[in-house]
Amino acid sequence: MSDAAADEEATAAAAPAARHPAADRLVSLKTQRQNLKRQLQQANREVRNEEKKRQRLMRRAGKLSSADLTWLLARRVQSEQSEQMST
Repeated sequence: MSDAAADEEATAAAAPAARHPAADRLVSLKTQRQNLKRQLQQANREVRNEEKKRQRLMRRAGKLSSADLTWLLARRVQSEQSEQMST
């Protein structure tokens, strides 16, 4: 083997194997899919928690008396009127 051929083999062995662009794209897509999956799971958790929160509030609201509900409605109307006047 000539010195030039030996130098080429040594250089090829020392240099890291060049990755193919398609392989890089595949790794990128897999990472993106993992991130999206995590985001979806988080969104699903938040939706579930909000649904549970709403159910709890509705159960509690069902226990309010007519006087309490009347007071809340009057307060809401007053709040809406004050918002309209300020704009």
